[in-house]
Amino acid sequence: MADEEVCPVCHDPLGDAPKAVQTLCGHIYCADCLLEWLQQAKRCPLCNAE
Repeated sequence: MADEEVCPVCHDPLGDAPKAVQTLCGHIYCADCLLEWLQQAKRCPLCNAE
């Protein structure tokens, strides 16, 4: 079974996400998860890049 990429915030498979987005630092998230995160903190949830 191949490893499937998952959103680091919600852990859902990115293939199931209606829209996936990539940050400038290269991490990929569900669009909804990243937008919600960025309302609280203006940095990447994984590496803290601004």
